Amino acid sequence: MSQRGQDRPRQGRSDDAHRGTSNGPRERPLERIDGGAHPVPSCPKLKGIRQEQVRQWLLDRETYEEDLRAVCMRRNLEVRNYREGWKECFEDKRLLKQFMIMRKLRGDPKELDETVLETELRKIVDEPKNGVEADIPLLFHGIHMDMKDDDVLSRVCKFLADCDERIEARVMKGHLKKPEMRKKIFKRLLEVVDPEPVRDACVLDMEKAWHPVEFTWESISELVMHHAQEQQRFYSTYGAGRKKPGYEAKEAKNKKEHRKDDYSRQEQREVRPRRDDRERS
Repeated sequence: MSQRGQDRPRQGRSDDAHRGTSNGPRERPLERIDGGAHPVPSCPKLKGIRQEQVRQWLLDRETYEEDLRAVCMRRNLEVRNYREGWKECFEDKRLLKQFMIMRKLRGDPKELDETVLETELRKIVDEPKNGVEADIPLLFHGIHMDMKDDDVLSRVCKFLADCDERIEARVMKGHLKKPEMRKKIFKRLLEVVDPEPVRDACVLDMEKAWHPVEFTWESISELVMHHAQEQQRFYSTYGAGRKKPGYEAKEAKNKKEHRKDDYSRQEQREVRPRRDDRERS
C-alpha cells in the first residue's frame, strides 16, 4: 500500500472503537435476555404495600407493559417470553409472604396464581383511604372549567376527566361506593363548575335526582353536560351576559310590588311624637 493510502483516515468506526479498546469514553452496550445489544424494558420493583405505593406501581406497571409490547412488536419478539411476572416485581420476597398472610392467601409464594395477586393488589387501591374527610374540601382545588374553549363538549369532558384523575390520584375511588361520601364528593365537584348559572342548576337538579344507589359518576357527568349545553345554547341565542326574554318586565313588576309593600309598612308604622312636643307636655 502506498504512503498516501496509509495516511488516509479510515471510513466509519475504528477497529479499536469496535473492540471497545479506544481511549475515549464509550457507553457499554446493555445485555438483553436473548443476547442482543439493546435491552427490553424492565418492570420496576414494588417496595411497599401502602395505597400510594401500590397505586403508583400499578401505573408504572402499565407503562412498562406498553413499552414492552412496542419493543417486542418492533423486533418481532414474543411478549410473553419477556414479560416479568407480578410475583417477580416484589423487591422483598418476605414482604410478599407477609402480604399473602394478611390477605388470607394460603400456600407457598411460588404457587401463588398471578391473577389472584393482581386482583388483591388492585383491591388495595380501591379500599377507602383513612382520614379522607379532611381531603374533601381541597379535593378539586385548582381544577376549573376552561371557558375560553368555545366547544362545550371539549371543555366539559376535559373538566370531568381532570376531576376523575384527581379522585384517583388521592386514592378516593373506593369512597364513591359509599352513598354519603359519594354525595359529598359530587357536591364538592359542583362547587368548581363554571359558569355560575350552570353550577346552580346542577346543584338543584342533583338534590332532586339524588339516589343512594342509582346516582353515580355517570349521572353527575350527564348532569353537568346537560346544563352546560343548555347554557351554551342560551348564550348562542341571546349572547353572554343577557337575561332571558321577559326577565326585565318581571323584574320591574317585582320592584313595583316591593315599593307598594314599603309604602304600606310605612303607613302602619307608629308615628312617634317629636322631642319638642314631649317637652311641652
